[in-house]
Amino acid sequence: MTKRHRADECLHPLASVEVKAGGGAWRKLARADYNYWIAQSGAGRGPFAVRVTDTRGHRVTANGVRLAPAVIQRTTTKMY
Repeated sequence: MTKRHRADECLHPLASVEVKAGGGAWRKLARADYNYWIAQSGAGRGPFAVRVTDTRGHRVTANGVRLAPAVIQRTTTKMY
């Protein structure tokens, strides 16, 4: 199942979005032209850590993210 992710309210454009499930490795997501980041082969079982890096090298990680179809999950993680 393809997973789609969207990161909002960033000061600078995003350069990359990665996800990690459990003790697994970071997986880079592909950016779609409609501003979503897609895990083509799925992201595994959550909860996930989601790491976002902008074009200026600022990086932040949100932990404990649960993904579900058609559900927006907000975090308190701030990039700046």
